[in-house]
Amino acid sequence: MVNVFVAVFWAILGACLFLLEREGRPLIRTSIPYLLPTVALFLVLYNVLRLLAARYGGGPPRGASRSDWHRPPLRRPGDDVITPDPNFNFSDQPPAPKASEGPPVNGSRDAEKQ
Repeated sequence: MVNVFVAVFWAILGACLFLLEREGRPLIRTSIPYLLPTVALFLVLYNVLRLLAARYGGGPPRGASRSDWHRPPLRRPGDDVITPDPNFNFSDQPPAPKASEGPPVNGSRDAEKQ
């Protein structure tokens, strides 16, 4: 749909530029007559070809659902399944600070860590 819009835009712009040059008021004076309308015409043809290639070319349609797509497995079939160690306890709390340690003093290395 975007290609149709862009092709129509370039066609209208090319027609306006062509009419301006026929009236004798070109936007850019070049030795090649009707240069800007010709460039606009090539852009129209390019966008029409892109539209036709997308419509009649191979590949899945743009609005096709992805219901047939499946996520690949996380493990390959040859991978060994490793079970975690049941003795490892994730719920351990970090050790409490020692009573001899007071709050860090400004300028010490412990203050930089916090």
